[in-house]
Amino acid sequence: MRKGLKAAWKPAVFFLFCLVIAILINMPISLLLAQVKVPGNIRISGLQGTPLNGHASELLVNRFSIRQLEYRADFSCLLEARLCYRLKFEDGTAMLRFEPISKTIEITGLDADIPMQKLSVLSNQLLVSPSGSLRLNIDKLAIRQGKLVDISAFAIWQDAGIIGEDFNLGDYRLEVEKGIDQYRFTLKDNDGILEIDGKGILASDGKYSLNINIRARPGLDSQVKNVLELIARKKGLNQYLIHHTGQLDGRWAGLMADSGSDL
Repeated sequence: MRKGLKAAWKPAVFFLFCLVIAILINMPISLLLAQVKVPGNIRISGLQGTPLNGHASELLVNRFSIRQLEYRADFSCLLEARLCYRLKFEDGTAMLRFEPISKTIEITGLDADIPMQKLSVLSNQLLVSPSGSLRLNIDKLAIRQGKLVDISAFAIWQDAGIIGEDFNLGDYRLEVEKGIDQYRFTLKDNDGILEIDGKGILASDGKYSLNINIRARPGLDSQVKNVLELIARKKGLNQYLIHHTGQLDGRWAGLMADSGSDL
């Protein structure tokens, strides 16, 4: 009798397990999210769907808006004990991976084209408002327990200009790499009107320094010269220097705090 009872319980337990899984994967994502403590700097609007796929009308992170976000589960990561999602949004696409044990969120293969005016909300320290668009490519960006621990990325500022001024300076490339307790930035002209050689450092405590040498071609438009003289110090004939140091506000400095950590 006991053997028969035990044999009968096995398929029952398996059935209940499958039932729980089926309920969870088909449960509205909004109900699951209500059980999660979402950071105060993140807001989600118009969220619909299940844990496997769905969409949100807007994801707001520190005033930066990601609109028309769609997500779809990728089961190829299950063998690595990770949850993976393919993301599609208004400005591009990306892959998101989550490792529950280390609580590491990893973004890879991000390819986006973002209007510069949309990015200007991230800083109130700019003297002028840039125009054009930012072609952003992130090979890898990893965040562990709310701290940025690794990044490999580059961005191209396309059709660079200033809002309110009628000129196009061409394209410029920014590369970011992780160092020990700091992040290093390199800025170069990408067949632009201005010859640029720039370097920057962002330390783990949020302090940053930026040095950009600019050489302008002879006969440069007077509007461009006026803007250069507004944001840069003139070093010589058609030569300018931007040197700036400062401190990121608490939100961004907190994100960088573990930059020296290894994955």
